[in-house]
Amino acid sequence: MVDRWENHDFIWHFFAGAGREVALPEIGHLREIVDQYATRMERRGLFAAWPIR
Repeated sequence: MVDRWENHDFIWHFFAGAGREVALPEIGHLREIVDQYATRMERRGLFAAWPIR
């Protein structure tokens, strides 16, 4: 599991990352964003027809 980046990690990467792209799984935020998106969609009823358990 990747440690979740904090504000100082983003700042360090901006100055020292040499423009390298990073993906959400690399910085530990993917799960949080997916969970938040799914919660919002569920509230809107968009998953109501899906057989998700």
